[in-house]
Amino acid sequence: MFKKCFAAFVMSFALVFAFTGISSTVFADDGTIQNIRAFQFATGDGQWDGYVSSSSPFDVNIEVDAPYAATIMVRLCNANTGNCTKYKWLTQANRTEFLSMLPGTYYGDIITAGFNETSGTVIYRGGFD
Repeated sequence: MFKKCFAAFVMSFALVFAFTGISSTVFADDGTIQNIRAFQFATGDGQWDGYVSSSSPFDVNIEVDAPYAATIMVRLCNANTGNCTKYKWLTQANRTEFLSMLPGTYYGDIITAGFNETSGTVIYRGGFD
């Protein structure tokens, strides 16, 4: 009985933090403001993998820290229209970028091209005003 209660407690605690985004504002070397938001993700779970938003046109850089990074692709989907960008492969530095995004909120969608599901952290830089 104790093991079941403890396991339920640990799982509920983990779920609270798994779907919580961490956001911060930092200054880049050139003095511009960069907004950074990090999310935990898992491929194949049917959930969105974080989000990015802005009320003006913006660029977004995405970095993924996860196993099988060489097989990961990312796209952004507009929360209002449902329209999505094409999937983009990560570079060797585990990054990709989407330029000149229209104002709005976009959900991240991360998949693996292969049989391996993976999980990790995704970091969005840009937007969030």
